[in-house]
Amino acid sequence: MRVKPFDLLAALLVVVHVTSAPSAGALVTLKPITESDLRLYSVVLELDEDQRVLAKSFLQDYETRIGVEYLQRYSEWRSMVSAFMTAATQPNASVQARELYDAAFERRGHLVLSLEEHDDRFFNDLELILNDTQRSRFQTVRFMRMRQVYRRGRNALPEANVDLFAFLDQARFRTIQVAHAILCKEQEFILLLRQSDDGNALGERYSIEYSAAYVRMQEHQEGTPERAHWWNECMRAAQHITRYKLPPSDNLVHFNRTFLAELKELLAPREYAAIETKYLREAYPEVYPDPGTAEALYAAALKLDDVDDNTRAAIKGLRDSFRFDHDRLSRRMCESILKRRRASLKNEPIISLWDELLAIGRQREQMNQDQLALLRVLLTPEQVKQLPGWDFVAQPPPRPWDPKWRPDPNAITIQLPQPGEPPVVKVIRPGDDAMHTPRPGEPEANEH
Repeated sequence: MRVKPFDLLAALLVVVHVTSAPSAGALVTLKPITESDLRLYSVVLELDEDQRVLAKSFLQDYETRIGVEYLQRYSEWRSMVSAFMTAATQPNASVQARELYDAAFERRGHLVLSLEEHDDRFFNDLELILNDTQRSRFQTVRFMRMRQVYRRGRNALPEANVDLFAFLDQARFRTIQVAHAILCKEQEFILLLRQSDDGNALGERYSIEYSAAYVRMQEHQEGTPERAHWWNECMRAAQHITRYKLPPSDNLVHFNRTFLAELKELLAPREYAAIETKYLREAYPEVYPDPGTAEALYAAALKLDDVDDNTRAAIKGLRDSFRFDHDRLSRRMCESILKRRRASLKNEPIISLWDELLAIGRQREQMNQDQLALLRVLLTPEQVKQLPGWDFVAQPPPRPWDPKWRPDPNAITIQLPQPGEPPVVKVIRPGDDAMHTPRPGEPEANEH
């Protein structure tokens, strides 16, 4: 017998409700549905104007019900969390902190159930006004809400915090093959998110024990039995942290990488490259984008008016080679960060892994700097003078991958000129989006 999509959705809802029983592991985002969420649902479902009016009335009813009881419970829970955090910072208060922790997250479990009940009522009302075509998309918005509830972006491993389905929702790559892949994989992803939340909650509980034991250990002299005892307590707590937090994060990383591989086979090369770029930038912001990339240098060289066709072709060849090597080094940096995060969670030495990341980062930076020398071979001295300044000694680029680097408010970086504009050098404040180096298969900025 063939199982209908809504049967699968119902089964998932049952699992989520069962696992939402009050417990120390009930760590989820307690954000009610907002007008912004409703606007997104309306777009996905393609609601007409009358339906949008009704949907907004359902949201107003939802907000009224939330305001009556839920917000009061939420306020009480926040007070309990505040008390727990205060107790956790006090010496010799580990028992009290653990008790407050358990009480706070038991209350949070009740809040989860309450929020899910309000959500269910809102979505049940919404489903009643949909036509058959819209109902075929209804599962999408239900899953969008579940991912929002259970995705907290607090996993130990960077790639475990990325939601590929959100990228697909935004891009609307809804071919039959992609829709089928989403249907098959999204339920698994939500369950993995919930398992990760539970693991993180238990891991945090043992983090409290670790902190308390460490404070006690510092009270005793080196070499004493008391210090050795509290050191062993620290190690015991650290083992529990690893036990509860690492496997769920590893599972999410494995899921995301496997799903990415499937999408590579289903999407057009440029569509896939756009999704993978978002994935990497969200998982590894210290690597992507590269604020010192030579991409702007090549862009300026290709905009020179007095370059013949052969020279222009040679510049493009250098640029393509640069992009390949830049992508290779950037991916090595990502793998180094992932190894370090995993080693840290397992309480293993990480100094050598920091050194590894710094070495690769400097290698990438040196490669960026070297591109000017390569261009000098192809261009005349007059043409070189028209390129942006490219002295990394006088104007070192930001190094977000270096833990010792601190943003310089007057740091100079290169900004890619807009089509038709001359290349410029200007101050880009820390936090501004730097130039991105397109990876193999990714479209140029002006080709989107």
